[in-house]
Amino acid sequence: MKLIVNSWMTASVVAMADTLLACEQLRVDPSLVLQVLDDGPLRMPYAMQKAEEMRAHSYQAGFPLDLALKDLGLLADERDRQPRLPGVLRDTLERAVEAGHGREDVAAVAELMKQDIT
Repeated sequence: MKLIVNSWMTASVVAMADTLLACEQLRVDPSLVLQVLDDGPLRMPYAMQKAEEMRAHSYQAGFPLDLALKDLGLLADERDRQPRLPGVLRDTLERAVEAGHGREDVAAVAELMKQDIT
């Protein structure tokens, strides 16, 4: 169960990083998007916390990237067939770890995603 929950949590963090990146690319105020998410049925306190860390570029490890990557690998080893999302997550986290963010919080994936488009 731990591996499944950690996979879901990692996916939510990567999705939030992509959401904030879309705001930047489309020149949409991220505060407005976060307010809509926070005030509606999509409210997710964990994702909001990670969004604030991403916006502040503050990644004190709560759940380090390298441990998230390890758990994704362990989950992949236990599954018979791999859907696409876990592969995308693992690739993204591997690149973030290779870029030196392994000991930082999983939210540091946002730094890698920004670098990918510059």
